[in-house]
Amino acid sequence: MCNRLIHILFVILVLLMMSFPKIVSAQSSASVSWTMHRAYNDVQQVLLADDAVYVLSAGMIYSVDKTTETRHFYTLLDGLWGGSIARMAYDSIRDEVLLFYEDGMVDYLHDGQFSGRVKDLYLKETTLGKMVQQTWQENDLLYLAMPYGIQTYRLTDRTFQNTFFIGDEAAAWCVRSLCMIGDTLYAATDSVVMKAARNSNLVDYRVWQPMPVVANMQPKSVSPLPIHTADSSLNTAESSLHADSALLSKSSNLIALWGNRLYRWNGGEWTAIHSEESFAQLAFDGGKAIAIGADSSFCEILEDTLLRYASSYPVADAVFDASASDYWCASNQTGLIHIMASGETTYAICSPVVNSPYRMRYSGDALYVVNGGRWAVQHKNAPYVMVYDGDSWTNYVPEKLQSQGIKMLDPMSVVADTADPSHYWLATYGTGLFEMQGDSIVHHYHARNSGLESATYNDQHWELYTRTDGLLRMEDGSLFVMNASIGPKVLKDTVWTTLQIFDTYGMLCPFHTPDQPIHDTARNRIWLPTCRLQAGLACLDYGSSVVDTADNRSLFRSDFIGEDGQMISLEMLYGSGLDKDGNVWLCCQNGLYYFSANDDFYQTNVLHRLGAIGGFSEWFMKDSRANCLVADSANRKWLGTDALGVYVISADNSCIEAHYTMDNSPLPSNSILSIAVHPTTNEVMIGSAAGIVSYRELADQSALPEQATALDTYQTEKNTDEKAFPNDPSAAQKIWKDGRLLILRDGRLYDMLGRIVR
Repeated sequence: MCNRLIHILFVILVLLMMSFPKIVSAQSSASVSWTMHRAYNDVQQVLLADDAVYVLSAGMIYSVDKTTETRHFYTLLDGLWGGSIARMAYDSIRDEVLLFYEDGMVDYLHDGQFSGRVKDLYLKETTLGKMVQQTWQENDLLYLAMPYGIQTYRLTDRTFQNTFFIGDEAAAWCVRSLCMIGDTLYAATDSVVMKAARNSNLVDYRVWQPMPVVANMQPKSVSPLPIHTADSSLNTAESSLHADSALLSKSSNLIALWGNRLYRWNGGEWTAIHSEESFAQLAFDGGKAIAIGADSSFCEILEDTLLRYASSYPVADAVFDASASDYWCASNQTGLIHIMASGETTYAICSPVVNSPYRMRYSGDALYVVNGGRWAVQHKNAPYVMVYDGDSWTNYVPEKLQSQGIKMLDPMSVVADTADPSHYWLATYGTGLFEMQGDSIVHHYHARNSGLESATYNDQHWELYTRTDGLLRMEDGSLFVMNASIGPKVLKDTVWTTLQIFDTYGMLCPFHTPDQPIHDTARNRIWLPTCRLQAGLACLDYGSSVVDTADNRSLFRSDFIGEDGQMISLEMLYGSGLDKDGNVWLCCQNGLYYFSANDDFYQTNVLHRLGAIGGFSEWFMKDSRANCLVADSANRKWLGTDALGVYVISADNSCIEAHYTMDNSPLPSNSILSIAVHPTTNEVMIGSAAGIVSYRELADQSALPEQATALDTYQTEKNTDEKAFPNDPSAAQKIWKDGRLLILRDGRLYDMLGRIVR
């Protein structure tokens, strides 16, 4: 049965539904849906091409057609490399969009479709990183600001050329920004602006000369300041368009953003300009020097004044469209904004606010996602609560409260009022417990005003060590809270109760870093995992009520043995889960274990492991890190791993029914942080390190007619590991095979560059 399931043929069709892309794959008798839930409004960069605007948001891109306003969300199924995109650039020679990934891979888009890939930078040996900070095109050369210096790339033949190490004695210096004015190339490093003549031997570090510095300030970026002979073509103050674009002379001044102030180079020193203004970034686009203000406004920099542009939303990036004399802007809150003389248009997308699904859980039919994190200390993540009702996302952003002096960091767990999805409780790692109504605080519990306790009382701000973690809503309406370094607490009405859990030696278990508790409602039992220092598992049988401690029974264990009698030491526990049989699963640094429901936890410490399945010898997941596990309605276990994607374990634990990775599915990352299963629809929400995707088995249906030819062809060739999906109404079909995108046309396979594969 499992071998047959491993070789299921998926037929993938890319659709856009409800403002986020849905990918549907079909078999002859059943259909499966993959849906992308990525953070499309966390926009860092906007890039203008001839016919479309490309938007970089949280490491991935989408495009908006300037004429039809049609949006396209790019995924692995478009042939992209995957991973996180660090920067986009426009190749004006080939009319292509270049995508620079954080790992150094480079993809090309031509006419909105994947057209090529260059691996040279990806294969380059460096310990300093390969993230492109900024680009500057000069004729057929693209200059790349890199963490180690400057890299040149020739657009005509798509080859990397030279590496310039511009520090003393050819030291590797991080270059944040660069530009060329006349025959001089300027580069802003972490401490100084360097310059060199373009026609000199730029490989020789001695031709690079440091410019004077501005005292106590760090250079962030450099840009030309064109000398204008006419006002800007877009004047939002008058809400009108001038007939002619700005005319630029052949000469330009050099300007730089030192700290948050603008300076112009006057041949011998830096002179402050517009010194009353603070800026966050500086860019040069469409022949204009553009500055983003510290207040997220934006303006064009003129010699004697700033030409401001009106926007209803904070701006993170802006590009000028000279063909239409208007601006396209990025806003971290609203996504893409088109600013014209006649007004502005927004392209907000219904999506999560960030791609950090640290924990996900259902309260009723609504999925709640938080972006926290901790291990030994706080990560200090700004809090976001993202709620998905099955159709759309609602994002609560309690970070707004921090401007009021209320600290809220590292959201760890959330549980909601099923009668009112906007009413929820949020546990944070260090700043206490919050009862929330949307973005507003109903009550803030911490060590100074509640039964919660601080992890330390030796600090003057000890209340900021009120570390809370997993939450449960009990049948009687009480709130079960894990208080890190202390133990479980229960809030019933206004009364706090401390629950004491003892280990096998009669010592009180401190729960230094607890994980999310598991509520086994069928047995009136709560399982309490702890993940660090003493990684282990506690069992609490609470009888009639968790607040009535008279009939409570509990025990904590950290020492276990395997079925073979060998000692098992849990090396860091990252997650846990309960299956339909009552087995408790533990996801650890050194593998996957479960405590059998048939064993008495108070009498035995035996842990079980799965055998040699899924291609593993000896033990499944031996020496591999498991992160999270949840059982679906059929009792299949969905296991998220740190680097191996998602495994689907059969109901009887005898085999692996499926293994999903970036190579054979739309998963954006093989690092899985969290998984949740809808209580009634059985939709599986998979939270990866690069965003959320969902998997849903639909009602049985026949194969789509346009897929039959591709399916029949591949079935006769016994290519059972492939997925086919239509490209467009033409005869050509796109085939996802061996982790890459191919074209099937007239019985032959071609890669995306048109080369015959077979």
